[in-house]
Amino acid sequence: RDPTNLEWLAGLGAVHFWLGSIEYSQGNLDEAESRFITYLEVAQRLEKLEPGNPDWRMETAYGFTNLAAVAEERGDLGTALEFIQSSIAIKRELSAQNPDDASLKSGLANSLGWAGRMLETSGDRAGALAVLQESETVIGDLMAKDPGNSNHQELMSVTLHLIAVIQRDLGQAEAAIRSFRADLAIISKLVERDPENATWRGGLAVTKRTLGQQLLWLGMVEEAEPLIRDAEVLVRDLRQHLDRARFCERPKGVHGHARRVDAKPEARNEALGGARPPSRHPFGSPAQHASDVVALHGRDGALEELLIGLRRPDRIVARRILHHRHELL
Repeated sequence: RDPTNLEWLAGLGAVHFWLGSIEYSQGNLDEAESRFITYLEVAQRLEKLEPGNPDWRMETAYGFTNLAAVAEERGDLGTALEFIQSSIAIKRELSAQNPDDASLKSGLANSLGWAGRMLETSGDRAGALAVLQESETVIGDLMAKDPGNSNHQELMSVTLHLIAVIQRDLGQAEAAIRSFRADLAIISKLVERDPENATWRGGLAVTKRTLGQQLLWLGMVEEAEPLIRDAEVLVRDLRQHLDRARFCERPKGVHGHARRVDAKPEARNEALGGARPPSRHPFGSPAQHASDVVALHGRDGALEELLIGLRRPDRIVARRILHHRHELL
């Protein structure tokens, strides 16, 4: 009856998002894609009806993000990258217009990290490094303005680790060591702050091990050996924690991914009214899969995802988790 009613359109978009999220969580990617396409179209209609409204502009970014998640799940990294780059372009634009908005910067950094990881997976290490270094700059600005924020610190730690791994693989040995050491400084402080946080302890083990291996490769044995020994102790402790956790393990998500749990979900944007359940974003993104770093914060049910492969006797194997994808080290 009134195709220009902003509230009704927003409600329609929310319905398609949530139905698409259900289909996505059940592995019905064709149905999810159809719903998310409609969701994106609604967001773009809202933009045309109310130009300059940053909420509708961000909804369009989330629409691209959701479609990127579907494409990546199908293994179509080329299409996923096109969608996430469209989302990044909008987030860069909004972040530049609102330089003091930490949530915009955080969303931009997360999307850059996701794009960097996909570029690395597709074999474009140089491109991945450039994107991840942009993410590092954005996170650095966030940390400068809010130095006590552990979410920003964790995001920086993971980003630095991914940068270091790529630098190592590109033969940039000294740069890799600098990045690993910067990662180690941050993740060590996080573990000091919360020694019971299994995710952070796992990250510390991985960083100590990989830095130690890099130092050994360069012949810096005296510095390397204590790091590797510390990593082995951390892994033994985490394995014991994992064995205890199996008695109260939480269910896994579809396709075997650990369910996403946000430690401190942000208050939802009220621009679209009360037509849907609380969400991190106005429309959200599927299971927060698409745009945010996974923050498990010691949830026992996901610990096996973090430590899978640790029982191999020949070396420490652990997972740094980023955007529901894993890198075996």
